[in-house]
Amino acid sequence: MRTSSLLRSAVALAVMGYGVAAAAPARPQYQISGTLVNSIDGSPVPHGHLTATLVATTLAAPTLVREGRTGRRHFPARTATGDTDDNGRFWISLPSAGRWSLAAGARGFTHQAYQEHGLFSTAVVLTSAAPSIQVRFALSPEASIVGVVLDEAGEAVRKAQVSLMRVAPPAPGQAERAAAHRGTTMTDDRGEYEFDGLPPGSYTICVTARPWYAVAAQGGRADSSSLDPSLDVTYAPTWFPGVDDPAPAEVLALNAGDHREADLRL
Repeated sequence: MRTSSLLRSAVALAVMGYGVAAAAPARPQYQISGTLVNSIDGSPVPHGHLTATLVATTLAAPTLVREGRTGRRHFPARTATGDTDDNGRFWISLPSAGRWSLAAGARGFTHQAYQEHGLFSTAVVLTSAAPSIQVRFALSPEASIVGVVLDEAGEAVRKAQVSLMRVAPPAPGQAERAAAHRGTTMTDDRGEYEFDGLPPGSYTICVTARPWYAVAAQGGRADSSSLDPSLDVTYAPTWFPGVDDPAPAEVLALNAGDHREADLRL
């Protein structure tokens, strides 16, 4: 009886040992690593910040996938972050496989998606068969547009509203360029304005303003009905370099790190 009991115990231990040996393999360690570099000269960008966002769990292949900006994030997104060291190197540990959107930014550089161009960027796809990938992320230095707005007498126009539009190439079969509002700023006491932190692209500028005497006449009046009609005037919207129609407006093409001047006279 004792022998039989010992035999059963031995068999049970053997089965348990087999179960341990047949346990599932270790979970893959998903990771995106690489180097963040200056898109102009290829130098490393230290102390940059990167964010990986899960945009899809359906996997096609362990590769890079081109995707548009629209129609993404159909579910609460998972995110993971990482910073670059002094040599521009980074490592981002991820919780799962999937298609990950990678974005980066740094002081003096634009915030952009990986391989961003126009409305498109490239996503990183990880699978259990290929759980990690190394990338070279080229980050564009900030571009800027500065200028001064003058009136017909050559005097500075204060508090003029300057609007910046980003222009996309015409859609197939269309002659007009598509434009999207990028930002608005006001001129200072010297009539100067600035748009900084701009990514590479094509831009147009429009200014709307009131003459100084119209602003002075209005003053702090709440009722404009008593205002002299001859003083209730504004400048026509003016597009750089000085036209009243956006169609012939000059398009400012900015490359990474460019600094352009765009002065206007109303």
